[in-house]
Amino acid sequence: MQPKKYQYLNHTADVSFIAYGSSTEELFSNSIDAMAGLMLNPPKPRKKGPKCIEFSFTESAQSLENLLWFVLQRLLSESDSRGMLPKQAKHVKIRKYGKDIRAECTVLLVEKTESDAFFDVKGVSPSSMKITSHGDSYSVEVILDV
Repeated sequence: MQPKKYQYLNHTADVSFIAYGSSTEELFSNSIDAMAGLMLNPPKPRKKGPKCIEFSFTESAQSLENLLWFVLQRLLSESDSRGMLPKQAKHVKIRKYGKDIRAECTVLLVEKTESDAFFDVKGVSPSSMKITSHGDSYSVEVILDV
C-alpha cells in the first residue's frame, strides 16, 4: 500500500492540510500537490486541453518551515500573476548552503478558467507551520487563507 501523500483537515475559517514525505523533498512536493488540489477543480473533458507550462524557481531560507512558506507563497504569487493555477510538483531539490537551505522547484501550471478554480487561496499562514520528523518520515500542517 502506498503511503499517504496528504490529507485535508477541517478548519474553522480557512483550509488546512497535513502533508507527509519520506524526505524533505517529498514533503515539499506533496505540500505543493495538496495546495494545488485545493485550488484546481478536477479536470473536465474538453475539445482542446488547457495551456500548461513548467515554471521553475529557487527560494532560500534559514529554516525548513520558512523555506516551505516561501515556496508556497511564491507559487501563489506567480500563478496569480500569470493567470494560471498550480497543477503538480514536477521536481523539488533541497540543498544546504552554509546557514541557508535552498529549494529548487519545478511546478506544472495550468491555464486558469472560471470552471477550473476551486478554492481561491489568498495566502499561506506561517504561524502554525511546523515540520515534524518521525524518524524515517516527515509531516507538516499547513493553513491556507481563502
